[in-house]
Amino acid sequence: MNQRGMTLIEVMIAMALLATAGLALMKTSHEQVRNLDYLERKQMAAWVAENQLVTMQLQPLRAALSTQRGEIVMANQRWFWSQRAVATDNPAVWAIEVEVRETAAAPRPIVRLHAWRS
Repeated sequence: MNQRGMTLIEVMIAMALLATAGLALMKTSHEQVRNLDYLERKQMAAWVAENQLVTMQLQPLRAALSTQRGEIVMANQRWFWSQRAVATDNPAVWAIEVEVRETAAAPRPIVRLHAWRS
């Protein structure tokens, strides 16, 4: 008997394989979109921290060495930053740490930058 075409079981197996591949592709694209959103937020937070470091560099030394907190709106999002100075082994040099959070109560900062000031 000469058969042309595919049997029902072969068609069902092929459809199952295509569905599995489609689901894997959808999951991968979803992960990429989620990662892109995270990277965008992290980059914005880094810009907020860099701006705060520049502002600190423009302040008199005594004001720059005080612990400060604040909030700023950038890219239609409110960011919460904190800045503190830490003494180093060299009394003429201070380590400055700036942290940026998405919410005031966030347990971990999304970005933490360090700089030195003398």
